[in-house]
Amino acid sequence: MGKRSPGTFRATGNNPNGLALWRHRYSVYYGRVWRQFKTNLAFAAPVLSGLFGLGLLSSLLLAAVESQADKPLIKDGWAALYVTWIAMTTVGLGDLYPTTPAGRIVIACDALLGLVAFGVVVWLVTTTLDQGP
Repeated sequence: MGKRSPGTFRATGNNPNGLALWRHRYSVYYGRVWRQFKTNLAFAAPVLSGLFGLGLLSSLLLAAVESQADKPLIKDGWAALYVTWIAMTTVGLGDLYPTTPAGRIVIACDALLGLVAFGVVVWLVTTTLDQGP
């Protein structure tokens, strides 16, 4: 065993309280992280709820717009909700897509809503974890 500098603790060996000290330090840190997360979530939750509410409304609009097409690929509300979700997550599978110009505009707006929602989630995580030990 080498010499340790003053103020350092080991979890085993000569200092049986080292593990308790380690647990205390990290419980204090993660307690602060949890409190910061709850504070940030109080701001982010209404924003995310509003964005996903707009997504639901746009899926209803998409279903109404696409029902006017000659040969619609999006035939009901569930398909419109699916296409809206795929657009908001920016996956873009391509199995269903709008055939009318108005439907394409709605899907483009959904993709922008999804980018904003992703940015809010990234903000929530980074501001929560950027507290330092």
